[in-house]
Amino acid sequence: GSMFGALDISTVAFAKAQGHGGIGGIVLGVISGGSFVGGLVYGARKWHAPLWKRLLVGALLLAVGFSILSSMPTLLTYAAVGFVVGMVIAPSITAQDSVAQRLVPQDQLLEGMSWLRIGLGAGVALGGWLSGRLIDHDGYRAGLHVMAFSAVAVAVFALAGIWWIRRDTLAAAAAGRPDVPPPPCGAHGEQ
Repeated sequence: GSMFGALDISTVAFAKAQGHGGIGGIVLGVISGGSFVGGLVYGARKWHAPLWKRLLVGALLLAVGFSILSSMPTLLTYAAVGFVVGMVIAPSITAQDSVAQRLVPQDQLLEGMSWLRIGLGAGVALGGWLSGRLIDHDGYRAGLHVMAFSAVAVAVFALAGIWWIRRDTLAAAAAGRPDVPPPPCGAHGEQ
């Protein structure tokens, strides 16, 4: 979440620093467009790679992508690279949600998904606050560094916990718990 909070604040600050303050929102839209395309491609494909690998690859790609994005010299290159990096956002969040859907007991799924969203929201607030504060003191590049650092932290946490995620997602898959539960059958939702 802090990655996204820092992305929002830093992108607008970058646009202002480049003398194009009015298009900061458009650049964010370009990055969101990349996420949209990535989500469509990810969702349209039947994945054979295990869920734990998709989660890890997404986290690593976010770290590399946001680190590269934080060093872009112009707003145009930032937007172009941002579109490509954005293509990793929706698939990564989807993989994260799929892990929760597979591992959290079904009678606690709403609570489990709520914790994910609460953590994401708290991270957005933290990243926005921290990057805004640093931008005020050191300029937009400091906010971009918060974004990149946050993305690298996601990859570090993914690497640190991948043994647990791998073990439990593979066990859940072997027990017949799919990434997403199948829709109910019958007129009244009976299965």
